[in-house]
Amino acid sequence: MQRMRRYRLPARKQRPVTNVLSDEEAQNTHLGRRVRPRLLHHPGESGVHTLQNAHDAFAARALLAQTAEKALDVQYYIWKNDLTGTLLLKALLDAAERGVRVRLLLDDNGISGMDRDLASISLHANIEVRIFNPFRIRVPKWLEFITDFSRLNRRMHNKSFIADNQAAIVGGRNVGDEYFEAGTGQLFADLKFHDRHMFPTFQLTTGGTSRHWVSPPRTRPFDTHGVPGRD
Repeated sequence: MQRMRRYRLPARKQRPVTNVLSDEEAQNTHLGRRVRPRLLHHPGESGVHTLQNAHDAFAARALLAQTAEKALDVQYYIWKNDLTGTLLLKALLDAAERGVRVRLLLDDNGISGMDRDLASISLHANIEVRIFNPFRIRVPKWLEFITDFSRLNRRMHNKSFIADNQAAIVGGRNVGDEYFEAGTGQLFADLKFHDRHMFPTFQLTTGGTSRHWVSPPRTRPFDTHGVPGRD
């Protein structure tokens, strides 16, 4: 029988203060310099490119992580502990090693089996992980629905991958092999899962991420001490 694991939610006090890049900082990045000529030709507009191919959708996220110079703001409902999930976590870690500030916001209902990995990357000075509406009972999580359904039924379904506030991928895809046509399992290929690559995005998309990031009482820092690991 699976052993129940429970822990106290980390306090909201003494959170690190992270701010959205200023327009000047964002525009002086590599992405900002590449986007600027197009914006000058289309003032007041945003560029949108649909990512219908699953492999392209994964590659676009990886390339944004590799290209970012200042900030990555990443927000997902589901992040799976599989091949593509591991590769994108590694891409975020590599960016942090280059000095990029990484903020990763995940819904706690969609990160099964990820506690140990998230606790590990949270130790990096340039990475902050927060979880939305966390479960106190870590294993099995569903058990807490019995006693606290009204709270735990409120989930965050946002999905965005933003680099330097200049380019973002938003849309239906979560992070997992079935969303990127990796392996031989189920593939979510319906039109509603297609992404959009957008620029500029800082006025709308990053603002939404920041509101969730500081949203009391539902968003908590990921506790790097005492979070139960996997068996």
